[in-house]
Amino acid sequence: MVLRGRGRAVVGHQVFDLVPFDLLYVPPNTPHRWLNEGEEPFGFLCPVDAARDRPQPLSEAEWEALRQNPVTAPYVF
Repeated sequence: MVLRGRGRAVVGHQVFDLVPFDLLYVPPNTPHRWLNEGEEPFGFLCPVDAARDRPQPLSEAEWEALRQNPVTAPYVF
């Protein structure tokens, strides 16, 4: 849930523009990235199941798929 600011979320192979009070569901084990797209801080709540959703690095194949997708490629640093 976005609390303040404007942002963008890359979730899997989709990109979402977000403003205050937007809700976005990120499925378990789905690569995602949050980006501030405004001048003010981008604040959001992100509840997770700590036992189920441990951070894990993407494989090189997953990175390459994101680089090849024209929607997500601008957000792969």
